[in-house]
Amino acid sequence: MNNQYDKIFLKKLQDCVINLDELDEIIETNGERQSKVDSEISDWLHRLQNHFEELKPNRVALANIAEKIAILRLERASLRNEFELIKRYKEVSRQMMTKDNREFVIAEIQKTMKNLNQPYKNRIINEEDIELVEAMTEKEKNQTVKKNKRKISAESQKLNDQIWELYRQGISQKEIGKLVGLTQPSVNVRIKKIKSQKEKVEVNG
Repeated sequence: MNNQYDKIFLKKLQDCVINLDELDEIIETNGERQSKVDSEISDWLHRLQNHFEELKPNRVALANIAEKIAILRLERASLRNEFELIKRYKEVSRQMMTKDNREFVIAEIQKTMKNLNQPYKNRIINEEDIELVEAMTEKEKNQTVKKNKRKISAESQKLNDQIWELYRQGISQKEIGKLVGLTQPSVNVRIKKIKSQKEKVEVNG
């Protein structure tokens, strides 16, 4: 008995199963792969945050970390695109069982891909901001940092004055926190610091 055609049928079916298994693997692991990349990005950002003063003189190290974060962000964007394709595939996958609808499914996935490949639009920074930061010299950067520190210091002092005035009026720390937008422990720390400063002034005066 010649079983050529049933072997061909079985081979085609096996190929379909293999491809569907591979597709399911992509679908099932997308969330895990995204989470891994997100965690790695977070680790590098915290490396910058927690060791910035140590890394600041080493421009090569900063550039290398920035490059690493950029590569990971590109990978994350690709995984997010994959997620959107998976979501659309799940919405139309039932139609794969009907021959006449298979081209429609492919067209829908292609349309989704096209919509995903749109350039990112900045929400806040503009081209002038980018040029200023990327072309900033070490001297200009230091001047900007000092200016920002002075601004933060002035705003912090203004807040301390407000907190001290409310405290002198007998308002509770909890209520002061609500009025100025801080937690009670934060208010407590500021009041202790203000008291300490005032005590030093009185002793020296």
